[in-house]
Amino acid sequence: MLSANVFNHDKKELSPEFDHMILLVHLDKDYLADIGFGDSFRKQIEIPTGESEDISGYYKVFNIDSNRYELQRKEDEEWKLQYTFTTIPRKFSDFKEICDFQQDSPTSHFRTRTKCTIATLNWRITLSDCSLTVKENELKTKQIVQSRYEFRKILEQYFSIKI
Repeated sequence: MLSANVFNHDKKELSPEFDHMILLVHLDKDYLADIGFGDSFRKQIEIPTGESEDISGYYKVFNIDSNRYELQRKEDEEWKLQYTFTTIPRKFSDFKEICDFQQDSPTSHFRTRTKCTIATLNWRITLSDCSLTVKENELKTKQIVQSRYEFRKILEQYFSIKI
């Protein structure tokens, strides 16, 4: 388990330590794995300078110094920071305080908005409070969700969630 500091593009700042958990997997080589970052890479990325491309985009790990790395995503021919991390091993308990905040605080972005996303080899669908975004291969479409009824129908149709 490693700690990642997520970059907020609106605020132009990194999140605090232990805000996001990523995994360093030791196999034939070392790999970065991250299953909890939403619309992000789904294939492991080799450390120290690997890359990955799938329906969610093109990602690359940059080695900044001896133990600091950046995960960046290529958007419009420009590399954009997603998060920074070190390879210092962490314990699950290190994440408790921030995890409690994200789950319980009324100001947590996990509590102030609704978002559901799913990906396959060829497409990604993301449903938020007010829109449905479908990315299939290189084509991305977005439609406004007009009502709670429409939201529930989309949730059931694409995510098999019935409320």
